[in-house]
Amino acid sequence: MNHLLQIFAVFMICGFCLSWLIPETKGRTLEEISGENDEDVMKQVFEENRRMREFEMALRAQRRSQIEQRRSIIAS
Repeated sequence: MNHLLQIFAVFMICGFCLSWLIPETKGRTLEEISGENDEDVMKQVFEENRRMREFEMALRAQRRSQIEQRRSIIAS
């Protein structure tokens, strides 16, 4: 218990020193760094999502037809 503040000070100094390892953003915002505002990226994401939805809808339709075929086989 006597050295509690010293241990705390060591952790604070380590944290301060480690914060210098974080790279500088050079005045850019997070959106600029991540590319969220790029129209080309947004179009690509939109197209990819659209294709994924179409694929999922086709897969569901295929599963439905397989279920209907199985039901017709069982019913006959």
